[in-house]
Amino acid sequence: MVNIAITSYDIGIPPMFKNVGGFLHLSPQEYQNILDNFNSWGITEFNIIGGEPSIHADFDEILKLTNKFANKNPKAKINIYTNGYNLSNYIHLLGLNTNIVL
Repeated sequence: MVNIAITSYDIGIPPMFKNVGGFLHLSPQEYQNILDNFNSWGITEFNIIGGEPSIHADFDEILKLTNKFANKNPKAKINIYTNGYNLSNYIHLLGLNTNIVL
């Protein structure tokens, strides 16, 4: 299984954003390039991780690209590892073959 860290930002205690990995966010274009490579390599299973993925500035676009990938790959298995923060804003964008892991 392959992990894609789309952001290094996480939620601190008290709730505030903090950069824990040294990079900001993977751009939607960079994410699409990864998915294109996965298609050419035959990779259909991966995890979306962070920091906290749901605070990515373009998380809605990331989910849309993920859905396109899953639609092209019916056997895809995609897990989003999250603490659930902010996820309610995006639940309507989750597609087939995408699982939430809390």
